Amino acid sequence: ALNLEFFLNNAGTGPLWFVEMLLIFELGYVIWRVAKRSADSLGARARPFPSYRKIGVFIAALALSAYLLRIVVTLDAQVLGFPSLFDLPQYLSFFIIGTVAARGDWLMKMPNSMAKRMFVIALVASATLLILALAGTVVASLGWGSLIGGGSLSSAFYALWDSTFAVGMTMFAVMLFRGHYNSPGRLWKLCKENFYGAYVLQAPFIVAVAVLVLSSVHMESLLKFGLAAVVILPVTWGAAYFVRKIPFADRVL
Repeated sequence: ALNLEFFLNNAGTGPLWFVEMLLIFELGYVIWRVAKRSADSLGARARPFPSYRKIGVFIAALALSAYLLRIVVTLDAQVLGFPSLFDLPQYLSFFIIGTVAARGDWLMKMPNSMAKRMFVIALVASATLLILALAGTVVASLGWGSLIGGGSLSSAFYALWDSTFAVGMTMFAVMLFRGHYNSPGRLWKLCKENFYGAYVLQAPFIVAVAVLVLSSVHMESLLKFGLAAVVILPVTWGAAYFVRKIPFADRVL
């Protein structure tokens, strides 16, 4: 039988801490717009897509800010109720870039050739910078320190790899989904409309399936993960679909 106390203790809020962070970012954006008193200029602007040089400067600035923050904020630090602010520079900068990209129509302006090159750069970074960061943990006795934080040399390599990989893979993903999965079909429309609702509702369903279905199933962890996905994804999306049928619920979810 399902232990209700166990369920309540483990369901938690799941990934909703990220929604809370986004709300804080959005509040900051509203305050900034009001302070500038330029709400009439919120429409799209003719901004050219950034050059390789500007992208490189952004990656370098992101890596430096992440490296410096990780000297004082550890991976497991609980800050203001968030699991960690370890990746705050990436969260905040991508939010800002997202608002600029939306107003400048960058998702459509980005050249496919640039996205492909950035994908290759991300792979090269993984084969070099990430390897150097991992190597730092092997020779920690020589003073390289921890892999991710603490101001070590390996942490610097990791921050540069992390920033390069995030930017390169993001650009490649935009190109991939823009060209191959931007379909007006009914299935994609249904998924799109209920995506946020599924994101909000997923935690209790994951715990329920894990306890009720998978706790007594004995198989390899990877196979169990796949089984969980097959069960949880349609259940969560279905729950979101019906919840959004409640009056006014679709305005929130």
